[in-house]
Amino acid sequence: MLLRPSLSSGKLLILSTLLFVALANTRLYSHLFAFAKEGMNPLFFTSLPLVHASLLFLILLPFSSRFTLKPFLSIAIGIAALSSYFMNRYGTVISHEMVQNVMQTDRGEALELINTDLLLHLFVWVVFPLALLWSIRLKKESWSEALFFRLKWLIGIIFFLLLVITTLGKSYFSFFRNHSDFRLYTNPTYPLYSTLKYFALQHQLPTPQTMQAIGMDAHMASHEEKKRLVLFIVGETARAANFSLGGYLRETNPLLAKQEVLFLPQFYSCGTATAISLPCLFSDLTQSQYSDKKSRYRENLLDVLQRAGVRIIWHGNNSGFCKGVCNRIADTLNYSGEVFDEKLLEGLDQKLEKKYQDTFIVLHQEGSHGPTYYKRYPSAFAHFTPACNTSELQKCSQEELINVYDNTILYTDFLLSRSIEWLKNYQDRYQVALIYVSDHGESLGENGIYLHGLPYTIAPDEQKRVGALAWIGKDLDSYKQALKSRQNDQLSHDYLFSSLLHLANVATTVYNPDLDFFLPKD
Repeated sequence: MLLRPSLSSGKLLILSTLLFVALANTRLYSHLFAFAKEGMNPLFFTSLPLVHASLLFLILLPFSSRFTLKPFLSIAIGIAALSSYFMNRYGTVISHEMVQNVMQTDRGEALELINTDLLLHLFVWVVFPLALLWSIRLKKESWSEALFFRLKWLIGIIFFLLLVITTLGKSYFSFFRNHSDFRLYTNPTYPLYSTLKYFALQHQLPTPQTMQAIGMDAHMASHEEKKRLVLFIVGETARAANFSLGGYLRETNPLLAKQEVLFLPQFYSCGTATAISLPCLFSDLTQSQYSDKKSRYRENLLDVLQRAGVRIIWHGNNSGFCKGVCNRIADTLNYSGEVFDEKLLEGLDQKLEKKYQDTFIVLHQEGSHGPTYYKRYPSAFAHFTPACNTSELQKCSQEELINVYDNTILYTDFLLSRSIEWLKNYQDRYQVALIYVSDHGESLGENGIYLHGLPYTIAPDEQKRVGALAWIGKDLDSYKQALKSRQNDQLSHDYLFSSLLHLANVATTVYNPDLDFFLPKD
């Protein structure tokens, strides 16, 4: 008969803390060793893991009773294992925004992230540790023994932290002033904090009954005999760096190069993930004002357009649907990433035939969403080879990864060109225009970072500078000339709310002329 190891809950807490810090922080120590080369005090760098262990101990301490310690450590093990996998493989950071992305991920998107490498990692770092954890028998202690043990360690840790502050305070203040992102890589300390912060913010969200209306005075700015038809295509994970229209050396936009499009090379996103960027780009709030709490039950661009009498149509192929943006729109259709994006154009002709009125159509792409980039385009668009045909990006060469991503941009080029040709068929009946903007960009291994979702303050340009362009029909030439005058300006998602109101011929007091790229520069 196997004997179960026996420990007090206090000793299990200490042992778990040390194992977390020692085994779950590969990414953290790689940063630490890089910083050590800067010639800073060796004593300072030696103390950092001990300070991390001390802080983690303080976080775990409130959950260290015999009845709560194992369940909480089980949660921490799962969080630490998943965090270490994605931090080490993709260079991501587990911020509360990333937790939000995870919570809003549907089954299809989640399944694309599952591979043999992840399953093996979880077996080694979750299944085995959990089996070991639950095999330990916790000793019964009197309340006085347990209290004395914890007080002893609590006082010791506080004394140690005070000693560090008094002897190495200048080194710490200098280091974290210059490397404030270092704390984001502490595992499971920062992921636990991010998870708690996410749920705390959800608790603070207003109830649905407090929906805030905006643009109550919205109306058509002028009554025109020829109605307007605006096609707004929201891209997915398309970074500007890989558009040949913007100077990329590979020909990823051969069809759009034949159209009279205006590419906007300095266009920046509101966030680095769909969960933030999609609601933000439709919001009247700018990036500096935006938060999930403020926008969750606040009307957006589509509500204002609809109130003015514009017909709204939403066709989506994104696995995350519309993140609440289209909740109050009757005419919606979503394929959930199960088809290729060209399917989004189907059925629009029949809908336009039913009624002649000002119309605003949103097509929400699956675009270039990773890590299974190879699933985003038909085989006819596998132009750049060899391509990375797996979700395990670390197994692909940099060439293969760039090839497969460029194929997704090539397919988006096809979709946009086809959409322009579709609009041209309606130029005699409508004043037509197409706007394309991606929700965020993507990292493709630069500096060891993959995918997207890093906190905006530390995210690389590849995740923030997005593909954006416009095609303006013959009846709206003044809009085209105004945008041309601003073509090389630094623009962002902040400009979309007012610019699209203007393009749709809607007037309202929430319109901001300072954020309208269809107004000519002075």
